[in-house]
Amino acid sequence: MPAYRIESGVRRCVAAIRAGRIDIPAIIFYGGRPSVRCRIGFDELYSPKSSVPRDGRYITNTEYPTLVLGTDPPEIELSPLDARHLRYYTPIHSVTLT
Repeated sequence: MPAYRIESGVRRCVAAIRAGRIDIPAIIFYGGRPSVRCRIGFDELYSPKSSVPRDGRYITNTEYPTLVLGTDPPEIELSPLDARHLRYYTPIHSVTLT
């Protein structure tokens, strides 16, 4: 199964998981090739952060639109992640709110 590093959008992923979504809109950037727009499942996503703060920015910009309004979050940005580097990242399902 391919793995992707979240370049931008860890907060959006956490909010989407909490809202019960099974996938999220994404743009995958491949070096030297055109980017790909798609919907991607959370099992393939890895975060450089192990936690995100549940602060005003998270609540206003991410949690409220996704959980309360039920809107799709904006696309997240991804890059392919080599299996040798997975140990340095946190699976998105394991990222916690602090």
